[in-house]
Amino acid sequence: MLFAASALAVISCILVPVDPGSTPPEDWPPLSVAVHVKPPDFAQRCRTASHIVPVAGCAVLDFEKRTCDIQLRFASDALLRHERRHCDGYDDAGETRVRDGWDRYKLGLARRDAALRELTTAP
Repeated sequence: MLFAASALAVISCILVPVDPGSTPPEDWPPLSVAVHVKPPDFAQRCRTASHIVPVAGCAVLDFEKRTCDIQLRFASDALLRHERRHCDGYDDAGETRVRDGWDRYKLGLARRDAALRELTTAP
């Protein structure tokens, strides 16, 4: 699959506030949300090279399946609200990872569609 690598985006948080001035992309898809508190594979699911300290939670976005799996290290209403904002297309302050992940996924779809068109129109 040409765009498999771009279908998943892991947005990890260390309680950085969601950017109050940001807006989700206009074409952001509705995602089905599932919440997992203290899952046994938390460290693997929320792994990211950009954080030195352990994260409290993450939102695993799968645009292909149209799902957002929220992983929480511990139960917290504030953390859950924060991760749900990522599922709704919002970025953390000073970041664009959510938007960038969506853009990469759409680019992968465009490349796949172009390759399919090329195959179907080849002599």
